[in-house]
Amino acid sequence: MTNVPDNSEPASAATFWPFWLAVAVTVLFCAYGILTGTSAYDFVQESGVIENASVVIFLCGALGFAVLRPDLAFGRGWHVFVIFLLFAARELDFDKRFTEKGVLQARLYSGDYPLEHKLIGAFFILLILYTLYRLVRYGWRPVMTGLWRGELWAWSVIAAGITVFVAKSLDGAGRKLAPFGIELTEETEFALSVIEEFGELGFGLLLVYALCAWMRSDAATRRDNSGYPRASSET
Repeated sequence: MTNVPDNSEPASAATFWPFWLAVAVTVLFCAYGILTGTSAYDFVQESGVIENASVVIFLCGALGFAVLRPDLAFGRGWHVFVIFLLFAARELDFDKRFTEKGVLQARLYSGDYPLEHKLIGAFFILLILYTLYRLVRYGWRPVMTGLWRGELWAWSVIAAGITVFVAKSLDGAGRKLAPFGIELTEETEFALSVIEEFGELGFGLLLVYALCAWMRSDAATRRDNSGYPRASSET
């Protein structure tokens, strides 16, 4: 029987269009902000240029995964697709936009707030926890293997984790340091907020890059020497 190429696997070069789209979006957002005279403060404030760019970056990751690997995005790898959507929703403050208290705040569940708000919050917390569980369960071994082999996508995941940890550590630095008698100047707090926002932007770009690089690596390992995809034994 003649082997017929399976086009369900994306070509290696094509897997990177979500990343380059995300980069282009970032450049366009920043260029628009500069050309319209946006102040440095407005660049990094809530719902500012950088935060809006971060939203689109995460959506680029979700879109790219859905288009290039729909078998995974809407199948056993749905948790990867969902985590990109959750990150985008977090940047849009969806966690506190539709309820009287943020769904991640304990007071929503212990206080006298509408039952439907508590149920909505409980649903999303369970979704987040289950998504994270699947990410760890199905992702830690490939990441560890990728690190051991020196694969760039795995190191990009680690770099993304370090970047977001540093960025979140700087969030509200003045408030965190106040109990220790350390007061930050407005200029210092602003500088830290700039680093935080750009750190979150970098976090998104690194994740999209890692996803694209992983899809390229996965497609390559599923092809034999004749250029045809190997039969998958995954369940």
